[in-house]
Amino acid sequence: MCSTSGLDQTIQSSPCRAGELLYFLEGMEEIYLGGRAKSTKDLSGIGFDCGYYQNAVGNFSLIPYGDLYLASFRVFGYWITTDIQNYVFTPNMRLEHPDEHIFCLLDHDFNLVRRLHLAENTYHKPNEFRDRKTYLEDGRMCVWDGAIYFTSSTFYTNDDRYEMMGLEVQRLTVDGEEIRARHLWNSCEHGIMGRHKNWMPIPDKPYKYISATYEHGAQMVDISANRFTEGGICDTELYRGNTPLLRTDCGYITITHKLVFDERKRKRYVNYIVEYNADLSVRRISKPFKLCPSNIEFVTAMLDIGNGKVVVGVTEFDEKPLALVFDLNELMNTVFLGK
Repeated sequence: MCSTSGLDQTIQSSPCRAGELLYFLEGMEEIYLGGRAKSTKDLSGIGFDCGYYQNAVGNFSLIPYGDLYLASFRVFGYWITTDIQNYVFTPNMRLEHPDEHIFCLLDHDFNLVRRLHLAENTYHKPNEFRDRKTYLEDGRMCVWDGAIYFTSSTFYTNDDRYEMMGLEVQRLTVDGEEIRARHLWNSCEHGIMGRHKNWMPIPDKPYKYISATYEHGAQMVDISANRFTEGGICDTELYRGNTPLLRTDCGYITITHKLVFDERKRKRYVNYIVEYNADLSVRRISKPFKLCPSNIEFVTAMLDIGNGKVVVGVTEFDEKPLALVFDLNELMNTVFLGK
């Protein structure tokens, strides 16, 4: 069984095949893991703790920061109305403040230590969209060469309609009680248009991401050289990215997802762990699993916290971020072997 330490080999990528994004998997049986966590911490009150009077806080990301954890959350600019019976969530009653991200320090029990004031936030904004609102979503943090980086989808809206989407990479600097986010790279600057989302940072390979995973291989992006293989996200065989890769003795692991619809066109997120070899070829892909009882969940963090355990950051219905702690060997046995 793999443990979280490892090797360093050359990255290789595989070509992509196009298809359709929306599809229906009949008879899919997922493993439910929510009840198997060693501990569960509900962080849905973090918005209130940080001074936001609304319920929609999600996209929970986490990295080590000294003796604490640095956490990021997306605070939504609207209340959310959930309909659990029909597996839908609807933006309701837009608030005065726009969507934004908050950063804070947590202790090892995931309790709030203090909020960091976001003193500066720069991001790419194309000239033709200067008058549009700009939002960042699905943010995830990683550490490259001792520096903190924040990767997120960026989209520009007009009257709450998507106009264009890209991928934004920022470098974060913590200075006492403040944090600054400085623009580094955006896919739109380099002609990579479209809904590019869910790129997974490779922790020991600065500026390199896995942008798509298939059973026959993985697609790599190197933003330092603007080198990428165009594949898009509309593919029935695609395992879409979620968490930054986690190093193991065997290579890497990450949590991915597929987006499926049932016969009533209700959206459902289904998770998979992908295990890569050291050269980032795909070693194996797990059985499908769920972390929350509802259909809408999104994972943005998986972090080695020592003693053979990992914490997984997942948000249910874009309003309930959870920190789930698992024994890594038990987790791998469950999702790969069904034990």
